[in-house]
Amino acid sequence: MPRSTVDPDKLVFFGELSAGGGEVCIKFTRSYSKEAHELCVMLDIAPRLRGFEKIPGGWYMVVMDRIDEGYYSYNNFRKSSKFHAAHTSPLHDAIWKGLKSFHDRGFVHGDVRDVNLMVARSGEARFRLIDFDWAGEVGKVLYPMNVNTEGLWRPPNAYDNNPITIEHDEQMMEYIVGKASVTK
Repeated sequence: MPRSTVDPDKLVFFGELSAGGGEVCIKFTRSYSKEAHELCVMLDIAPRLRGFEKIPGGWYMVVMDRIDEGYYSYNNFRKSSKFHAAHTSPLHDAIWKGLKSFHDRGFVHGDVRDVNLMVARSGEARFRLIDFDWAGEVGKVLYPMNVNTEGLWRPPNAYDNNPITIEHDEQMMEYIVGKASVTK
């Protein structure tokens, strides 16, 4: 059985589109907000969405541009030599501005963690949000059952079947990158 090159426990694979269409990431998931992902693409804070299909058995297949050669997770960025004030201040400002634009349009992400926040390897103040499995319109999406809280911090009330809120996204982002220095 093919295994993910990202994580053996996830249904995430890499491939290449025909006729030189570029490399893609292919994800199979039980829930996904195409609308939230497309909004983030429009805001230039998510990889381009190449395909989205509901497939048998209650699954979705999501195809997006592969970005891991130009971006790496904030978790890995934090461990790198590029993690110092000269790079983090403009980057953090860009992240907060992007998240605010997303929220201002009535959406929440729900799983803002350092592994779902990809930053430019070049050191530029560019980032991409990934993993829109829990995302959706404010007031309409709930956390799934069995939210993982082991070994990671989540805001109070960010667990099973509770509403996903803008405040939760902001609290998670503050936990990762610190308080916003730009007006939220």
